[in-house]
Amino acid sequence: MLNPLMPYAVELNGSIFQSQHDELAPLDDLGHIEGDCLVVTDFQDAIARTMTVEADTRYVELMISRKLQETGEFDEPVTVITHWKKKRGKNVTDIFFTAMRSKQYYHYLEMVAEHGGHLVLLPLQSILLTMLQKYGKAQPVAVVFQHDRFADVLIGTRKKVWYANRVVAFDSSDEQMTALWETLRSDIASVGTEHRRPINHVYVADWIDNWGLPQWTDDDGPELIPVEKSTVSLDQAPTQVSLPILIHETPKRNAVASRKDKLLLAARRVLPYFNAAMLLAVFLLGVCGFWYDRQADLFSAQIEKMHQNAVEIQRQIPLWTSAVPYKSELDFIQGLWISRQLPTYSQILQDVRQGMSSTLKIENLNAIYSDGKVEVKAFGSVSAPFETAHKRYRALQDRLRKRGYRILTEQFDTQINASSFLIHFAKEV
Repeated sequence: MLNPLMPYAVELNGSIFQSQHDELAPLDDLGHIEGDCLVVTDFQDAIARTMTVEADTRYVELMISRKLQETGEFDEPVTVITHWKKKRGKNVTDIFFTAMRSKQYYHYLEMVAEHGGHLVLLPLQSILLTMLQKYGKAQPVAVVFQHDRFADVLIGTRKKVWYANRVVAFDSSDEQMTALWETLRSDIASVGTEHRRPINHVYVADWIDNWGLPQWTDDDGPELIPVEKSTVSLDQAPTQVSLPILIHETPKRNAVASRKDKLLLAARRVLPYFNAAMLLAVFLLGVCGFWYDRQADLFSAQIEKMHQNAVEIQRQIPLWTSAVPYKSELDFIQGLWISRQLPTYSQILQDVRQGMSSTLKIENLNAIYSDGKVEVKAFGSVSAPFETAHKRYRALQDRLRKRGYRILTEQFDTQINASSFLIHFAKEV
């Protein structure tokens, strides 16, 4: 048996019952509900309809509200709750909705806001739509919710709602209840004829004041199929009803509630799975902890054994060993490494001459290697006016710096059309 995880209350035909652990208790007013609760309601004087509206999808509800007032079905502002809406053309929309007086709608909202816990309003028509989408997958069907002398019917397929209505009997006598079902049968046949598709199955749900399935007067009636039921108790008397299971199956995103209350309801639905996941995680952590303890013990034993081996090896090492001289070998190796890092004479010439213009000439180059560095003196001339000659001389200095040389001293002398220079630079390791 499936039951909603959140306590629920049912307001139908002016009667209110609250369920706690499958025990129903009558209430005088929805305001007497304590704690968090999911409230299934028919909104009392509300009407449920399907309609095709020639308007943009954004304005369909406004057009319906205006039309219901113009036709006289309501004599005051109307609020429309949309259960299903599908755009058929550019400005044509099919819609399945519940309409009620705005004053009545805001009364429900105020009750929810003033409640100490979290109240989530679930329209009865949302439950019927869930039934239609569940059973109308392969072919069109009718779904009926019968309660007391009322029967709400919804006809269509999983993807499209064709017809919605409420049929009412004058009283609860057998004759009137038979007439109610014959009216439903006539409506179902008419809708099937209108859409040129026969409707052969009627799925029937009920509440505590149900009257059972009727017997058709002939064999041509559609097949009546009761939906799955669960057991509830009223005045300590158990009874079989289908509404609790339907409440559980209806997506709570279709409820009339704030985002916070919907999130709370969603959290309640996943709480058992979360608890199961947490228990599984704790179990796995326990197993992993046991495994890691075993591994830690094994590693500790290996470390202890290796420590004992190290101690044994250390005991075998002589207590005194003579020192081996290595300073001269290290100095020799270090000298070789430094010499390898310093540029050769040909590399110095290449560094100086690379990118040199034809007007700048090196006439004398002297390189001295000593103590991990090489010092170079270069004397040359530039056959060009001062500005050009000095610019090329600076370019030579920049190239040397980029190649790792450090300028020690420099001298630049100029004449009218020629200049001479003496530059002293070095590179160290």
